[in-house]
Amino acid sequence: MRILKIILLISSVFFSLTACNKNGSSSDLTTVDGVVVRFPTRQVVPGVKVYLIRQSPLTSLTWDQNTHWAINFLDTLIWPPKYRIDSTFADANGRFSFVYDSTNCNGYPCGGKFYTTVLDPAYVIAPYANLNPNTDTIYVDQPSYFKLNMHKITPATINDTLFEDRVFIYGNNLSLRPIFFRKAQVGKTDVTIIDTFSYNAYSKVRLEWRHYKNGLMSSGIDTISLIQNGTKVYDVFY
Repeated sequence: MRILKIILLISSVFFSLTACNKNGSSSDLTTVDGVVVRFPTRQVVPGVKVYLIRQSPLTSLTWDQNTHWAINFLDTLIWPPKYRIDSTFADANGRFSFVYDSTNCNGYPCGGKFYTTVLDPAYVIAPYANLNPNTDTIYVDQPSYFKLNMHKITPATINDTLFEDRVFIYGNNLSLRPIFFRKAQVGKTDVTIIDTFSYNAYSKVRLEWRHYKNGLMSSGIDTISLIQNGTKVYDVFY
């Protein structure tokens, strides 16, 4: 009888642990504690809304043939989807905290990585300070803007093609990389592009463009100083 009681007790403990594990054990939970600060002063930013994001792994690339923009001579590159898992507000000291279950996919495709960010029109993420999105500090800055107007002044034909490349520059670092041109079939209309950037992270932008029509027709390279807390407008005529 005593042996039977011991067996029943062991069985009860085993099934209890199994049931707990089904509902999510503490080992599945991850805690993220962080702080939101201004770049580059590191002054805390209280009250801003912070999101916990899960970015799915890149499984395939899709191109939309209906758009006139392209990357690397292709059409539209579809990046991995991002899902807002949770949100909270930074406290008076700019601090925030999340607890999440990495095994709970919330009905979305599983996999990918988790990170925190601020999605607020009053702020922009300072990219050079946030090279590692898994750090516990989010650097934000006031947004500034670069507006590129590309004006069509030559007769439009079906084989008109414009390639342009914009590289934002941090300090004296040109941040040059292999040229990845975006392509536009601009024979019918003008094109305007507006970039949002962190002025304290970027002070200039390097612009290169090339216009082809049965061969190279015109081109240009320029380095443009940006405006803090404002909009820098630049015009290209081709």
